[in-house]
Amino acid sequence: MISGGCVDISDKIDNEEKTAVEETAVSRDESRKHLAKNTISNVLFFIFNFLTSFYMVPFQIKHLGVEAFGMIGLANAFISYSQIITIALTGSTYRFVGFYAAKGENEITHKYFSTMFNVSLWLSILIILFSGVFTRYLPNIVRIPVGLENPTKILFLLVYISFAISLPMSAYQVSVFIRQRFDLRNLLDVFNQIFRYSTWLIAFTITIPSLIYIGAGYVFGTVAALCGSIYFFYKLTPNLHPNLKVFDKTKFIETTKTGIWMTITQIGVILYLSIDLYIINLMIGPKSVGFYNSILGLSMQLRVFSGLMSNMMTPYALACLAQNDYEGLAHAGARAVRLASLGIAIPLGVLCGLSKPFLGWWLGSEFTFLSSLIWLMLPHLIINLGVQPLFGISYAANKVMVPGIATLIGGLFKLGLAITLVKYTSLGFYGVALAGLISLTLKNAIFTPIYTAIVLKIPSLPLFMAIIPSALVFTLTALGAWSVTLIFNIRSLPSLLLSSLFIGLCIALLTHKLLLSSDDRDLFLKIIKRS
Repeated sequence: MISGGCVDISDKIDNEEKTAVEETAVSRDESRKHLAKNTISNVLFFIFNFLTSFYMVPFQIKHLGVEAFGMIGLANAFISYSQIITIALTGSTYRFVGFYAAKGENEITHKYFSTMFNVSLWLSILIILFSGVFTRYLPNIVRIPVGLENPTKILFLLVYISFAISLPMSAYQVSVFIRQRFDLRNLLDVFNQIFRYSTWLIAFTITIPSLIYIGAGYVFGTVAALCGSIYFFYKLTPNLHPNLKVFDKTKFIETTKTGIWMTITQIGVILYLSIDLYIINLMIGPKSVGFYNSILGLSMQLRVFSGLMSNMMTPYALACLAQNDYEGLAHAGARAVRLASLGIAIPLGVLCGLSKPFLGWWLGSEFTFLSSLIWLMLPHLIINLGVQPLFGISYAANKVMVPGIATLIGGLFKLGLAITLVKYTSLGFYGVALAGLISLTLKNAIFTPIYTAIVLKIPSLPLFMAIIPSALVFTLTALGAWSVTLIFNIRSLPSLLLSSLFIGLCIALLTHKLLLSSDDRDLFLKIIKRS
């Protein structure tokens, strides 16, 4: 309002607050706006990540050996164990920052963010101090291959330093979450990997290959990603900035309460997914860790892609919850499950059906015996990765206690079953994979859809039905790929690619025609046009 030639101060404040809200707030419209860009970016990043990791596994095995390669996987597994503490203190902050940004409450958003940032800095310092003591006593904790004691200790030290650097980097990436620019997050991950892999390639070319250079690559890559995260943070959310003097005890306690249940969930996740290598290391030996880690990497690549797609659900869920749109969220959840599971069914089917010729070409004929391990570790991911979008709904609704308890109980069951199968049968590491298949599928095929339906106050049947098409697609794809191996002698890369493309395209066309609804096909066309 203009009065007597002066601007009313209340209008000035209202305008400033409105500008701040517009700069920070996230909405469903913004989610839809970036849907195509984020989806294409996720697919491209998955292809990049898969191809580079695909190349690096045989590269590392060739230059370092199977046992040393197993130590790399084990070091990363221990990082996941350490994330238990960090998730307890900072893990739920994205939820609160995103939620209040969606409501336009800018001051509260600042307090949550600065509190998270400061806690992240303190944790980084503590982790670096801890890593020095931990690596000193590492030989008493894990079985290290003979002759690799010092390189393994330095590897663990450098990987922990990389992890410490990633904590403030994660805080800066909250802007990507708020603005739903997951394409930029993928770009940062690409920078990370380029610096990491370049370090390995250069070091292994000019000097003797060592686990030490593997650890150095992790550090350089994380530093590069941190610099990029800081740049995008100030570009995307110029009104949001860390304040080292701000620590809101109330906000910290609030996020920690949610974080405690996320920690319980994380413990269960570790028992499900990250304890395998440690069990094998202690009960079987370091060489078996290397064999198992090569196939585990394939599983983890698919989990990365599924996680990228599923994370897109969380900001949308927050926006829906902020506007009490449960019906829209329920529809989006069922659709996300159907599309996510269909998206991985075809590549999983091709990979399983062609597993023997694939392993022979990729790692060598001495690794083809791991074909059975592929069948134990990958097919169940149709269900266990397909339901991941539902996790974002529970997280956004701040309903994490019950899933946390269920995940912990399931993880403990998996741990006990894995140890039992390894100790009392001759299955070896196949027993560990079998335990994961049974325990994880029981949880995600039964509990997760039912609990999500309870949260959204809807019938659970649509969520169960969303998985069925992908199971049919996988079965048809795997049978088709396996049949090709019976007819043709597939050994070279061209024959593998041609077989994979032919089978994949045929099944994809059938899926598009018979299993996708008109709305799904319209969405698919929009994504292609916008990309």
